[in-house]
Amino acid sequence: MSKKPDINVGITAGVKYWLFFMLAFALLSYGPFLSITFGAIGGIACGTIAAWLKPKDEYAPTPAEAKARHDEETKAAAAEPARRVRFRKYGTAPVQRQHQKRGIRPIGWFFRKKS
Repeated sequence: MSKKPDINVGITAGVKYWLFFMLAFALLSYGPFLSITFGAIGGIACGTIAAWLKPKDEYAPTPAEAKARHDEETKAAAAEPARRVRFRKYGTAPVQRQHQKRGIRPIGWFFRKKS
């Protein structure tokens, strides 16, 4: 069975969209009566949809979903080995690795450090 729509969310969204549509129709040079009317129709429609769907940030997972997510996170954290952080001080020469020595860039002279 479906849940009841949240009226507070619908009203706030409806008012916001009513103002948006009213200003949009006014900028499109509709008359004031038509701008207000079409804005109200659009606001009621958007407010109804927003109340029915509800925003996703209010979603609260069930205890079973929370436990499953926690189990997945602990498995993922245990499966990944700890990586060693590689930092080097400013001004020190970088460690030369084999893949860095392969080939010369066509414009490598442009990126060389000047001594």
